[in-house]
Formats: sequence, structure tokens, C-alpha cells
Amino acid sequence: MTRGPRGGISRVPRLWMLPLGVLAGLAVSVAAGVTSRALILDLVAWWPVWAGLAVVVWWARGRLWGAVRVSGLVPVLGLALVVGFLIGHIQGWTAMPSAGGVLVGPEPEGLETVDLQALIPGELRVSMGGDFLYLVTPVRWGGEVGAAEGIEETSGVAMRLTLRPDPDKPMMVFAGWDILLSGVPAWRLDLEGQVTADLTGLRVTGVDLAGSGRVRLGGVASETIVRVEGTYTIEVPSGQPARLVGQATVPGDWIADDEGWRSPVVGRGWVVEAGGGARVVVEQPQVDSP
Repeated sequence: MTRGPRGGISRVPRLWMLPLGVLAGLAVSVAAGVTSRALILDLVAWWPVWAGLAVVVWWARGRLWGAVRVSGLVPVLGLALVVGFLIGHIQGWTAMPSAGGVLVGPEPEGLETVDLQALIPGELRVSMGGDFLYLVTPVRWGGEVGAAEGIEETSGVAMRLTLRPDPDKPMMVFAGWDILLSGVPAWRLDLEGQVTADLTGLRVTGVDLAGSGRVRLGGVASETIVRVEGTYTIEVPSGQPARLVGQATVPGDWIADDEGWRSPVVGRGWVVEAGGGARVVVEQPQVDSP
């Protein structure tokens, strides 16, 4: 606070308006659902930082550094701390309580098949990667999808895995999940949400899709069914036998048959079943010869 030129009422120095404005903007973004409510948890957890800044503000009053008022430099420090806090929240630094929203599965050894169900009203990103059976990290923006919890039911070399939002952490809500799956077992997937999935590299025995999104399939050696309810773009590998059962938009070189369409390559491969009301686009990009 500073005193006016005639000893009037104290007011906030203009230099403080920027860091305070950033904090106010964060509050508005949480209220509007742009950023996660978990930001509030992180903000409270940083109380030692904010308390330390308050001590520095008190200490700097009236002090000079040469011809420079130290109190004029403190708002710059405050802005740096606020920006650092925001970066830490978005990147999930371990100092943030919201970093506890990460779910790490067991090691994949000993498992041959996994039946995975992940149904959420938000973004769902699925791909292969990591050293564990699964790794689920929140998409760290605003939304109503709770941090993931896993329910595992194992029988011999098979597992049924259900990923669902944790109902006991109402402040830990995000835009969705980013799921990495191990390439060791074969997967049967039941996915719902705003799905973006790259299944190349995974061994997949079947896929059920609801909601909307885009799914890239890999190669298969036997008939493998993809059931679709919703609006999806399905990308089939070039040269892979595939069929479409129902109505959909397909590549121009596909051939109509009694059930729907089939790719020019004959054989046992992907079977995309478009349920009633589903809007499906099948793409099969051609790879140019070298």
C-alpha cells in the first residue's frame, strides 16, 4: 500500500495490479470451467510461498537499493511467483496436490489379456506407451471428469480393468484422461467420451466405441470387431482387409456388398459395425510407394 501525495488514503501500487490481475483471471477461469477446480487446492497448498511474499512486502517498505525503491521490485517478484505457480499447475509439478491425480497400474508381466472399460463425459486419449500396464494422467484443464481410479479383477492371466472417476475427490476434476497402455497383453477396449485413440502397436481383440472422436487402428491377423455408437472417424491401415457393416462414408475404392462395404483387399481383418444412428467415416490412407 502507498500513501497519496497529500497523505490521503492508502491504495494498491500500480505495479501490483498485474500479479493481482493474473490471480483474479485465474479465479474467473476456474469459475468459467476453463481451468480445473484442482487449481484451488494447489493455490492453498502454496500458502508458505504467499506468506513469504507478504513478509518480503512488509520488509521492503521504505527501503532503498541505491536509488531504487525495493518496494517497487517486489511486485515483479510477485508476478514471477504467480506465473511459476500457473506453470507448475498445468505441468503437474509434484509440489502440487493436483499431481496426485495420476494413476499408475501394475507391471504387465504375467498378463495375456486385459478387458478395459473407460467411460467418461470428457476427453479420452488412448495410446501405447510406458513401462506399466497402464498410466492415466488427467488432461489438466477445466471439466467435470474426476481423477481416475482403477478397479482390477484378475483371474489367472486375464484381467478386467475398469477406470472410473473417483467420487471421493470433488475438487480433483479435469477435462478428461490421457491413458497409456502396455504393448505386452492383448486388449479389448470399451471406450466412451471425446475419444482420440491411436491403437497402432497394441494387440487389440475388439473395440466398443460410444460418444465421438477419431480412432486409428493397427494391423490384425484375424477378424476383429469394432462396434460404433456415436460419431467417429475410423482409420484403417493401408492394405489391411476390412469390412463395414451398416451405413457409413467409406473410401472411394471400397466395394458395396450385402452388409455394407468392404475394402479391395480380401481377407480376415477389421469389421466395423455401425450401430443404428451412428455416423461413421472410414479412412484408409494409401501409402505411396518409394
